[in-house]
Amino acid sequence: MNPTKPKKIGRRTMLQLMGAGAAGALAAACTPQSTPQPTAAPTSPGPVKIRYAHMNCWDEGMCTGQNQMITDFNAAHPKIQVEAVEWSWGNYLATMQAAVSAGEAPDVMNVGWGEVISLGRPYFIPLDSYLDDDLKNNINAASWNSSRLGDQTLGIPVFEQLNEVLYYRSDVWEKAGVTTEPQTWADYLAVAKQLQAAGITDTWGMQANGAPIMSRFLEIQFQNNSPLFVQNGDKWQHTLDTPESREAGQYWYDLWQGAKVISQSNLQRAGSDLDPVFAEGKMGMLSSITQTYFTLVQTYPDLADKIRIAPPTKQKTGATMGGAFALSIFQQSKDKDAAWEFVKWASSAAIGNKYWIPTTKVLPTRKDVNYPPMPDHIQKRFAEYQAVQRIFPLVPEWEAIKGKVLTPGLGQMASGAVDFDTGWKDLIDQTNFVLS
Repeated sequence: MNPTKPKKIGRRTMLQLMGAGAAGALAAACTPQSTPQPTAAPTSPGPVKIRYAHMNCWDEGMCTGQNQMITDFNAAHPKIQVEAVEWSWGNYLATMQAAVSAGEAPDVMNVGWGEVISLGRPYFIPLDSYLDDDLKNNINAASWNSSRLGDQTLGIPVFEQLNEVLYYRSDVWEKAGVTTEPQTWADYLAVAKQLQAAGITDTWGMQANGAPIMSRFLEIQFQNNSPLFVQNGDKWQHTLDTPESREAGQYWYDLWQGAKVISQSNLQRAGSDLDPVFAEGKMGMLSSITQTYFTLVQTYPDLADKIRIAPPTKQKTGATMGGAFALSIFQQSKDKDAAWEFVKWASSAAIGNKYWIPTTKVLPTRKDVNYPPMPDHIQKRFAEYQAVQRIFPLVPEWEAIKGKVLTPGLGQMASGAVDFDTGWKDLIDQTNFVLS
């Protein structure tokens, strides 16, 4: 086994292996028994083999870091050997479900922050009995949000990504006469209008084509103390019909169709389309993910001294969308204690400082792990966003509501295809249908 060469497993291969195993067992059962032969003396058992699935190869540095991390673990733990199973980012959920269905789930998985809990319900083991004081005391409190459901911990946070960070250029705001950073909904709307009046027509850029349209909508809901879904006994109910939720929805809608400070072009643009416009100084504000900062600084080094992060929006409370990628152990793991040894080692401060943060270029989950190199004012703001991060709703029907209700419904409202009252009623009716 060479841990530096990730092994890719497809559903067909898994089923073939299972079929071959069953056929072999049947053939053995039908073979006439021969005279017993003397057996050799037992040999020392080999190392426990752990399979580790990850989809974090968004660049060469990340892939190299993952493989070197595994090599280091194997060298230090001769009795446990880890094998990489590399799943692509685009289809890792489908691949994982196929692996589970075939009874061939890996032992450990590095899970995206939006899926730790939604996948954890049926697939992962609770890790609370394994937690020690180091993990309990040194991981940021907010970093556990995307890894815990009720009193169960379904993953150990190892690095963090924020979906909604508000970037701006100091020179663009200065030229437009903006001298005070916004705090509330009214502040942000006022800044947007001032930028617009200064001739910046691409006032507020954000990725809103398809599912990403929900991130901005959700954080606005959370900022107005609307949880969107609440649990009542063993049932979940939505809060879309509450005054707080409707007020937040109206503010979101007005950014698109009232004040029109968000351009319709955002409904077609990807994140890679937004960065060049921001770099050219033609965009007033940019809502984007954590990695955008590092991409901008690397691609446009002349912007390094001009990029700023505005404060997290505070209405009734501060909130942004984000969470931690975690290490989780599958229920199908054949040696859960050995799997935990790898998880514990890989979630330590030493490995965070050596691999997770330098190779992912995102944010640490541990208080004793360093941020990537960045100015103090940028690090301070990232920390402020981390402290108020919120995750996707925990309702079990979330994937269906996201795909069948919110994504198309919000797209229609943002484009002006339906007015707010009609669109909001549709969201409520369709959500009720999915929950029923």
